[in-house]
Formats: sequence, structure tokens, C-alpha cells
Amino acid sequence: MIDESWFGRSPTVGQLGDDERAAYLRAVDDPEAPPATVAGESAERFRVSFTGERPFDHTGSALGYIQATDGQYLTIVDPREIGPERSLIGKKVAVRLTQALVVRYPGNGVHEILLHFGIGGGSGLTPEHDFGSTVRCADGNHMPVGGQRLFDGIEVGEDGLSLAMFTVNVHSQGDVQLLRALQSEVFQKGLDLVSSVGPVVGLLSVTLASLAKHIASSSENRQVQQGLVALDLDRTLVDSAKLRLGTYVLAQAPALVNGRPWSWNAYVYDRARNVIVHADDVDKLIPFNYVAVGIQPLPA
Repeated sequence: MIDESWFGRSPTVGQLGDDERAAYLRAVDDPEAPPATVAGESAERFRVSFTGERPFDHTGSALGYIQATDGQYLTIVDPREIGPERSLIGKKVAVRLTQALVVRYPGNGVHEILLHFGIGGGSGLTPEHDFGSTVRCADGNHMPVGGQRLFDGIEVGEDGLSLAMFTVNVHSQGDVQLLRALQSEVFQKGLDLVSSVGPVVGLLSVTLASLAKHIASSSENRQVQQGLVALDLDRTLVDSAKLRLGTYVLAQAPALVNGRPWSWNAYVYDRARNVIVHADDVDKLIPFNYVAVGIQPLPA
């Protein structure tokens, strides 16, 4: 599995202490930011206890796999429950950023968001390749990703694949300008591991990884969501996520929802509207930020 140090030293918003989180929310003009203390007033009077009810307060990532069946509403299952596709060993696959939903990010108005991904072998300690994408998106909207290419030609090993992801809410104006480079045509093409020259791919990957860690470490920017997934091909490990072609979803969600253990049974993917909704109320969106990536055969 990819080493968690890949995420850098910057904590997510949910991992901050109450006072530090309150200061950050004020810095990004969040409408729910508590007032700052004023001279002569007791700090306790203004101390806020966060309950973790906002999507960006959660520190977990629940992994799901969308079952590709007929119909408008598709079941989402725990990927520990699916069978591994061992025929993928030695094959090259493509990885796409298929969709992402911003339910609530820190700040106000349109957010500048960096999504960064690392990929490697299932037991690798560090990612073999890094790639990123950047979007502008307001709360309650899909990120405009629409099948963004991430990695073309990553080879599946005997131990499967590992995929790591983090998103960064970028507030620093200097770093916003850096993100403009990621929006160029070159970066929209993804990391082509088939036709590109090896050293060039390596340099681009290292550059993107360094840029992402620099942006994430700024006090004006904060990681919002982290996800770290090892997709295994061993049928004997009942408690590990399995690798198959298809779409995996990382939802920024807690282990308990309304006092009950998290379950993907409560949600379905609406194929017609390209969004995850409540299974018992399909007009109600899932209340968690999420990112979905698709693994598909490498195009001929």
C-alpha cells in the first residue's frame, strides 16, 4: 500500500483542532466561521465546539464499487465483496477521473480545488506515478471533470494496484496562479505511460508531486479529503478491496451515519443524472463529498 507520508505533513480540515479550524474558516471567509476573539473578551466566550456534521469535517473515506447492471439506479457495494479480476495481471489499464461532487467545501462562492493522484503496485510503499487535475466548483455542484484522463498504460501486477488521492482547497492567490498551469492542454491529456518517453514521464510525475505537496503545505490552503486504497487480486483475503474493471467511489464519510455503521446499501448511483443519491429517496443527494475513478482496458 502507498505510504501515508505521500500525503505530506499537511492535515485535512477535519484533522485540525477547533481553534485552528476556526481560524482557517475565517481566513477563507466561510459563512459558518465563528467570530474572532476581541480585546478584553474572554476567549472561552467565543470558543466553538465543532460537531463534525459538515462534509469537510469528516476524516474518513468510504470506498465503494458501482455495479454495472441494467437500469437507471445502480447498486454500490463494498469492494471487499466483489471477486478479483485476475485476468488483469500483466495487462495495461487506463484510469479516469469519472466524476466528483462538492457537497460542501470550506469557504464561500466558487472553490479552487486541486485533485492529486498517485498510483502504483498493490504492495508498493510509494506511488510509481503522480498526476493531478484542477477545477473551479461551488458547493452543491459536480466538479467539471467528465472523464479526465489520469493514467494511461499502468500495468497491473500480481498484487494488484494501489491508488492514493487527496484534494486541496486552494485559497492562496499565488498558488491559484500555479494551478492555471495544470489547466493547460498538456495537463488535460493525462499521464500517457505507453507512448511517452520514460524520463519525460518520470520528470512530469515528480514535478506534479512536488507542486501538489507545496500547495497543500501552505497555511492558506488545506487538504479536504484523503483516500488510500489497495486493490488486491488475492481471493483468500476477505477483508481487502478487490480489483476489477469499473468505477470506484471514495466518499468523505464517517464510520457511523445517524448512529449506524456506514453502508453503501443506503445509496445508489443514478445513471441518468450521473450522481449518487439516497436509495430510499432518489431526489436526495448523498450528503458527502466524493470522487470517483474508473479503471478500464487500455484503448487499442
